[in-house]
Amino acid sequence: MEIKIKDASLAQAALEGMDEFIGVFVNAILDAIGGELNAKTMPLLNADQTTLLAYHYLHEEVMDGGFIQLIHNGLGGFIFYNPFARAMREWGVEGLPTIINGCHKLYKKYGEAIEADCSDEEFMALFEKFPDFDRYDDAFVEGEEEFTSCVAHYVDEHIENFANSLVRVQLHRYLYGWHTAYGYRDKVHTHGQGLTCRHILLHCQGRDVGEGHEHIAIFLWQLCQPRGQARPQAAAHQA
Repeated sequence: MEIKIKDASLAQAALEGMDEFIGVFVNAILDAIGGELNAKTMPLLNADQTTLLAYHYLHEEVMDGGFIQLIHNGLGGFIFYNPFARAMREWGVEGLPTIINGCHKLYKKYGEAIEADCSDEEFMALFEKFPDFDRYDDAFVEGEEEFTSCVAHYVDEHIENFANSLVRVQLHRYLYGWHTAYGYRDKVHTHGQGLTCRHILLHCQGRDVGEGHEHIAIFLWQLCQPRGQARPQAAAHQA
C-alpha cells in the first residue's frame, strides 16, 4: 500500500519533537487503512508499518492505564502473540523487549480474567488484584522517553519503509555518511548513518550544516515556513 506524507508536514513534525514526528507516520498509516487496524487491513501493511502501529497502541494504553488497561481493551493478543518484542530488539529499542516478554508471561496467566467484561469499579479493582504488572508499568514509564527516541530514530533512518517522502531522498542523496546528532527532548544521541531531516532543520535555526549543503537546509526550512517569510542564512561548517 502506498502511503504518502506531505514534505511540509514531515519537516514541521521533525522540528516539533519525536512524538510529533512519529505521529505523522501513525496518522498517515491509519488514514490509509480507514482508521482501524484489523484482520482485513493488517495484510495491507508491511512489517515495519504494523510494528509502528503496535508501538503507538502500546504507548497510548500503557502511559494512560498500564498493561492491565492494554489487555482489558483487547490489545494483549496483538502485542504479545505477534513478534513485536523481537521487532523492537531489531529496531534497537533496548529494554522494551524485556518488559514485553515479562508481561507476556503474565498475560498467559491472567489475560482471560483481565479481558472479561466488567464495570468501571471492577476494572479499577484489577490493579489491586494483579499487582505483578506494576513493575512493568513502572519500567515502561521510566524508559518511555528513550524507547520513543529509538523508535523515532529507526523511522527516520528507514522512512521509505513507512511512507513516501521527498525529504529523506534529498538527505540521503547529498548527506549520507555524515555524523548525526538527534536532539530529542533533553537527550542527544549520536549516530553515523547520515544526517536526518530533523538534524538539518535544527541547524537551519542557527547551527552549522556543513559547507556545500546549505541549499538542502534552506530547502527543508522552506517546507515548513509560511509563504513570504524571510529565510535564514545557514552557517558554513568549521573544520
